[in-house]
Amino acid sequence: MKKIILIFAITPLLSFSQSKNTYKEFNFGIAVLDGGAFPGASFLIGKTNYFENNTLVDYQAGIAFPTIVTGKLGFGWGDEDFATIIGFRVWPSCPYLQISIKERHNLSFEYHIKNSTEFGQAEALITYGYRF
Repeated sequence: MKKIILIFAITPLLSFSQSKNTYKEFNFGIAVLDGGAFPGASFLIGKTNYFENNTLVDYQAGIAFPTIVTGKLGFGWGDEDFATIIGFRVWPSCPYLQISIKERHNLSFEYHIKNSTEFGQAEALITYGYRF
């Protein structure tokens, strides 16, 4: 129920954006585990809405390895040249900080709240994404 209320609260904001950018993104990264590291990758389709007050909303969903599906919702500050985004990855559940350069290159740092997934004891993720 809380997710539905959040969606209804955010939806009107998206219609008032100054500009919009729909994209596809390929990510690869490393999950930091108790005993080392494990690689991962994802392919996402997303949209960024830029507002006049130098803020933005970024959301994406797609397929991933090893988690199969993934999605993110973030709020940020910046423009098409440089932006800083904080948000929440829906699956696996974790907050993230993302730096976006020229809308193409994205570096993301994520910390797992529960420190566990069905694929091991992941503590954090570090990913690089390329948008096209």
